[in-house]
Amino acid sequence: MSSFPRSLRSLDADTHGKSFAMIGVAAILIAGWAAWFGLSRVPVRASSVDGRVVLDRAVFPVHVAVSGEVRSLSGLALGRKVEKGELLVELDDIEERLRIDEENARLAGLQREREAVERRLEALRAAAGEALEAARAERDEASMRLAELELGAELASEEHSRLERLHEMGGVSELELSRARIEALKTRTTVEGYMISLERLGFDQRKLGNDRDAELEGLARDRDAIGGRIETSRMALVRLEHALSKRSVRAPATGELAEVATIGPGAWVEGGTRLAAIVSPSALKVVASFAPEIALGHVQRGQTARLRFDGFPWSRYGVVHARVEEVGREAREGKIQVELEFDESIPTEIPLQHGLLCAVEVDIDRVSPAELVLRAVGRKSPRPAETAPVER
Repeated sequence: MSSFPRSLRSLDADTHGKSFAMIGVAAILIAGWAAWFGLSRVPVRASSVDGRVVLDRAVFPVHVAVSGEVRSLSGLALGRKVEKGELLVELDDIEERLRIDEENARLAGLQREREAVERRLEALRAAAGEALEAARAERDEASMRLAELELGAELASEEHSRLERLHEMGGVSELELSRARIEALKTRTTVEGYMISLERLGFDQRKLGNDRDAELEGLARDRDAIGGRIETSRMALVRLEHALSKRSVRAPATGELAEVATIGPGAWVEGGTRLAAIVSPSALKVVASFAPEIALGHVQRGQTARLRFDGFPWSRYGVVHARVEEVGREAREGKIQVELEFDESIPTEIPLQHGLLCAVEVDIDRVSPAELVLRAVGRKSPRPAETAPVER
């Protein structure tokens, strides 16, 4: 062996290098698997094997709301396609229209009456404003006149006092003093009389103002009362128009007429009579049954689902995508019924039609593989009540 020391060392070095490389690769694989096992998310699906495709057809009855004579049939024919809101039957509505015309005329008269009262109110307010300005100017003028008279009375009184002093000194005769005294009394009397006239003027102005205010209040009450009658008339019009609308029978939905009653113009129909039925356009949906413990609390509206149809291998045709539309609340025959609608945004080659059977898988959650394992272990572990008794 000592004859080949270099070869032996080379072989030994190659063996250790390969071992380290294999260990490294294994460590990377284990780390990747651990990351996938703990961090990735996989779908959790609720499955049902008894799904089936059915037609979803809604039937809307067509009733006449009130009794009356048929005036015209706008399109009440068996098999005819109609749009929602389309007129089908008209009953005689002359009486309702006459009442509406009468109420409209009454409403127009009330509106004109209220407009006249409002014009009268505006004119009276304008007149009241003008009268107030005139009264203020008259009071100002009267106050100035009173001040002038009081000044004259004061001058006459001073003149009388001056002449009395002169009379005492013998410089003024008794006649002149008497004239001065009479003039002073005359001016004072004039001032007092003017003051009384000024008070009477203020009283008259206040009375006129009160009368105008009372008239304004009366007109305002009349306007409000007319407004109340206008609102009553409008409500009556709404009721009459509603009653008129009941004389017309319109399609409650879009679809095809079926079960059409045999009537014609001039026929009398009683309120509540069924005239026809409207069958809405057919739509396909999937109905599947799930175990209550799977469906309740897990399957919910809006969740996505995948459908695998019998006779159409998924490897060739793929799966059909759907969405949960409705989940039953009560179990029937031990199952919860779930309705699904097709996702038309994703095309399929499978010719969907009534009666096809399929398996349904609903995505109810997304969890990590580790959580799936823990759930499985939890389901398999015995419950406290199920543990075997301990022998003593």
